[in-house]
Amino acid sequence: MAGLIVWEDMYNYDEGVYEYTTGNMIGGHAMRIVGWGHDETEHLYWIAQNQWTNNWGMDGYVNIKAGQTNVGLDNWTLSCMPDVDYKSD
Repeated sequence: MAGLIVWEDMYNYDEGVYEYTTGNMIGGHAMRIVGWGHDETEHLYWIAQNQWTNNWGMDGYVNIKAGQTNVGLDNWTLSCMPDVDYKSD
């Protein structure tokens, strides 16, 4: 999971790589990071799954440009080691 700042223009995201351009700050949010890639200029982006339904973004996913200090996705991450009790037969 990663925390980020949501800006008004993120509500209109539907494809490509999201980069903040305009609008007011809405507040904090969290998304699940599932991967990464590079755009046509070789700039890194994060692939994130959002919980705003499959009608938002690319079937519920967003590519977010890495390194945007005003979005903060690169700064607030959380992971854990699950406590799994595996028993073999």
